[in-house]
Amino acid sequence: MTTNEATTIVLDSPDKWEDWELKFKAQVVSYNLVNQIFDDEAFLDKPTKPARPTYRTVAATRAQSASTASSDTEAGTAAVNAHNAELKDNYRFDYHEYQGDLKAYNREIDSIRGLRAWMEKTVSSAYYKTSCPPTSTVRAWYNNLKNAIGQTDYQNHERL
Repeated sequence: MTTNEATTIVLDSPDKWEDWELKFKAQVVSYNLVNQIFDDEAFLDKPTKPARPTYRTVAATRAQSASTASSDTEAGTAAVNAHNAELKDNYRFDYHEYQGDLKAYNREIDSIRGLRAWMEKTVSSAYYKTSCPPTSTVRAWYNNLKNAIGQTDYQNHERL
């Protein structure tokens, strides 16, 4: 092994908890998940794509006002066009917001996948089976491992 290669710590005993937790915290920082893992901030929900608006047609407006004067029809057409333009602008704004939210959500999902993969590689199979159920979050995995084998501050102090 060269001096540039990182040492992989495999969490297979309580004695390795402190070293493993330090590496875990570094991974959490690199994946930008500090608030979600340590501060109980909620993970992002998958955003909902905005529904396309239903535009009013000028033909329907003309049929309704066939007996009115042409100035009234022109005013109605202008109102429909203004309404449709407003709907279109609102949809564009909502869709732009959706795209930004979706990018953030996908980045977070990629980070979670990366952290989960790292944990799968660095936690012994025995601890993994008991502390890392596939339907739980990485926050729950960490807390389960900490509760199962992590050293308390008192235990760390006694070891010194």
